[in-house]
Amino acid sequence: MQRAGFNDSGVSKNNRLLERHDAAYGTYWRSYDFATNTGRQNLFEHPLGPNAGATSFQPAGGEMIFHLPNGLQAYMLVDAKGQRINKGPTEIVADPRRPDQRVETGISCMSCHARGLIFKPDQLRGHVEKIALVFGKPVVDAIRATHPRPAKFKAQIDEDNGRYLKALENFGVRDPDQEPVNLVTQRFEATLDGPTAAAELGLKIDEFGAFLSGNPEQKRTFGSLLVKGGTVQRGVFQDNFPELARRLIALQAVQAAKSTPKREPAFEGHTATVNAVAFSTDGERAASGSDDRTIRVWEVASGKSLGILENPAEIYSIAFAPDGKFLLSAGRDRILRLWDLQTRKVTRAFQGHTGPVRCVAFSADGKQIISGSDDRTVRLWDVATGIEAFAFVGHTDRVTSIAWPQDTARILSGSRDGTVRWWDTVTQKQLARLEGHAGPVLTIALAPDGQSALSGGNDKTVRLWNLPTAKELHCFKGHANAVVHVQFHPGGREFISSSSQHQNATNAWRRWDLTERKEIGALGAGLDDRFGCAAFSPDGRHILVGGPGGFLRLWNW
Repeated sequence: MQRAGFNDSGVSKNNRLLERHDAAYGTYWRSYDFATNTGRQNLFEHPLGPNAGATSFQPAGGEMIFHLPNGLQAYMLVDAKGQRINKGPTEIVADPRRPDQRVETGISCMSCHARGLIFKPDQLRGHVEKIALVFGKPVVDAIRATHPRPAKFKAQIDEDNGRYLKALENFGVRDPDQEPVNLVTQRFEATLDGPTAAAELGLKIDEFGAFLSGNPEQKRTFGSLLVKGGTVQRGVFQDNFPELARRLIALQAVQAAKSTPKREPAFEGHTATVNAVAFSTDGERAASGSDDRTIRVWEVASGKSLGILENPAEIYSIAFAPDGKFLLSAGRDRILRLWDLQTRKVTRAFQGHTGPVRCVAFSADGKQIISGSDDRTVRLWDVATGIEAFAFVGHTDRVTSIAWPQDTARILSGSRDGTVRWWDTVTQKQLARLEGHAGPVLTIALAPDGQSALSGGNDKTVRLWNLPTAKELHCFKGHANAVVHVQFHPGGREFISSSSQHQNATNAWRRWDLTERKEIGALGAGLDDRFGCAAFSPDGRHILVGGPGGFLRLWNW
């Protein structure tokens, strides 16, 4: 340990003590800061501590700086008890560059320490040595052991800073004074002119002016932005942004409705995100579940609605019973519901999950169902009684997808823990744990023969698995975003995958050949085509896809 104590730090309003330790990835620095310069908060009266006894110094807070594995610096502020705080009290430290003058974890530290640690020569050792008789030999020896001479202390700081500046160079920052986080933050917090405010709403300045003209209340607040040189405070714009955005979106929706040509209302009716779609066994009907708390049943040939099932909560997953007479649904409220499609009434509710249910499936004979949930379990249920038969426990994060091969006692599940797991419903044991994804698994699919499976996830890949051996056969790469849906074509020789459009909508859908293990087709997304779920018709001729805004379309394969 090395220390340096002094009166004027430039940040702390009172005396301050710096302390250095070797750490796993470089150095751990901390400061002891004080609210006053009197009593036990005066280092020059109480040079040892902290809190070691009645004569030790007693800090009011502190700042930590330590090296990360990549060589960059991390920061933390603490109170007198050593507990983390987000902002330092103004009576102890101040940052004149922040809007409220308070030192804020991260941004203030980055600004002050853009070039690393700041050297301050130690004043405490000279003070104690000068009046050694007053302090006594134990105190003098302790100070000499922990407070090196200024030259040695500066050399240590220079060494630590060299490591940090080298890490900055590796990240492309060759001028520490141009530290990018502060530049962006200060630009964001500055006053806004008209073009900047318009741009933050996705508009040009003339469009912004026209928008304000139709909203007198907002024009009163932001009319100055339409005057040359006019500005508005960031806080004012930020407080009003939600209402500005709400009015703008409503206006754009009206304008879009006027300019959109009328079309037949095939598969239209949902008013919120469609989270789940499914085909009946005969392929003549389809169903969709949505955040609008409805399940809609459709005639596939015409796209006409055959009925609406009103649910108390958002729907995340649905499945037709093998006989087509019933439909299973589950979602946000943790309850599985079995619907009679003729009466459109719930005939049985399955309760036991403690988190939202993300996926459901029937056994081949329709006598059992499985479900996967945010509570990290896969549960097996008896349809006739509604009783939970067993809960498969092993996943360490939310279960996102499940599949049940026809005429087998085994089920497959995928989870945000990055694994795919193979379970036996008879022995109630885990048969295999498939690992390979570098992140959450969001979707799985079983081949028609039940011998292989696909999985896709946040790492933008689709992986093909051999289930009997629990081995990965191939990794399909190409998507630019997280893979949210995979499904085998009923013929078993091809599969499709779709990705989110988080970064771009290019080739959101991809078609793959399993024999040659290569991409054989791709499809982008238009501005109104956002995909989140999909299902093949039993004959493989159609794909029903759903997504945000009630999007639901039937495509030919």
